[in-house]
Amino acid sequence: MQVLRSECATLEAKNKETTNEILKEILEDIANLDKDFKKLVEMDNNEVKFLQQQLFQLTQEKTKLQQSVVMLDNRVANVENDVGFE
Repeated sequence: MQVLRSECATLEAKNKETTNEILKEILEDIANLDKDFKKLVEMDNNEVKFLQQQLFQLTQEKTKLQQSVVMLDNRVANVENDVGFE
């Protein structure tokens, strides 16, 4: 009977040790996943900022082009008027 209790205690100790090792590995995996996730979020945020800057620049260029088109349309209309073209 004492031998069974001793074996049971040994098995419980091994089981607890194995459980603790597994828990440690899981916690390390979670920490690594969290770190990787944070890196990805930072990369995504950087990409969003970059794309926002590009969008702003393209919007400015579009506005400048639209202004140029209006100016050129006016110049063409003035020249046509000067030469009598209708």
